[in-house]
Amino acid sequence: MVAAFTDIGWSPYYCLIGALVTEIGSVLSHGVVVAREYSLPLVTNVADATQLIRTGDRVIVNGTKGTVTILN
Repeated sequence: MVAAFTDIGWSPYYCLIGALVTEIGSVLSHGVVVAREYSLPLVTNVADATQLIRTGDRVIVNGTKGTVTILN
């Protein structure tokens, strides 16, 4: 999932996604905490992510390295 930011309303979707990329967030943000609980890779503070990554794009999200690679 690629989003500008997340909040409590996004929680039901975490079990449906494979990774999370957000434009806004910090190490204590809601998205980071919930992604950790679901063991999801997450990269936050990705400038213009919602404009650069389009619906249907395949991406590799490496939460350890903090990288997002667009495959398409």
